[in-house]
Amino acid sequence: MREREKERERRQRKEVKYHELVSRIKGSGYATTFLTIEVGSRGLPNISGSSQLRQIVGLSKTVTKSLMRETTRLAIIGSYKIWCSRNNINI
Repeated sequence: MREREKERERRQRKEVKYHELVSRIKGSGYATTFLTIEVGSRGLPNISGSSQLRQIVGLSKTVTKSLMRETTRLAIIGSYKIWCSRNNINI
């Protein structure tokens, strides 16, 4: 239960952070849905992200699975690049 509470808090912080951007997009006449998909540094996505994709965006299970797999791959690559440059003082 504590993990779900943390996830909710992180989602709320992101909603506040991106509120202005979402408002500008909506103000320009576009339909917008704010959706958070968290992927940990070890490449494990939160389960609610994939179910939100299916429910809100209407993606099939196959497409959602593929998208989550690619998101996981990119998170692992990003984490690895951060780790590799941990001693680089020029960043």
